[in-house]
Amino acid sequence: MPQKVTQENIHLFIPAKVGKIVSHMERDMKIDLKEALLAFYRSPVYRMLETESTKLWYDSGEQIYEEYQSNGLVGKILRSSPKHSMLEPYAAKILAWRHQGMAIRAIAMKLALLGCITTAQNIWFFLKQHYGQNPCKHNKRTVS
Repeated sequence: MPQKVTQENIHLFIPAKVGKIVSHMERDMKIDLKEALLAFYRSPVYRMLETESTKLWYDSGEQIYEEYQSNGLVGKILRSSPKHSMLEPYAAKILAWRHQGMAIRAIAMKLALLGCITTAQNIWFFLKQHYGQNPCKHNKRTVS
């Protein structure tokens, strides 16, 4: 057992927590193990769980499942598809930040503070696919 939990060793705590959460999902959502695992692994709550700084790993499996429920995700299976993105709930904020000239990487950091762990590349694709925007057009820097 590590003396101090860090981002490098947090993975040691995750499997036991996920097992408890997924068993609740199977029971409440009436889905099989594979669907429950995929749904949880694709959720923002899982991204928070695997991020040491959120300290969500410290909570019990039941508490984390309550967090999952409070995010309105029970009954919804998040699937990757061109028509669904975990960024959809943040679309208005992302667009506002881009119109203010904020860099995509800075937007990714702001979203992480809101519990939405993503990459600049994901944000770029989200803007491109859903809004047809050239995500680079708002950058203050110009390339000659």
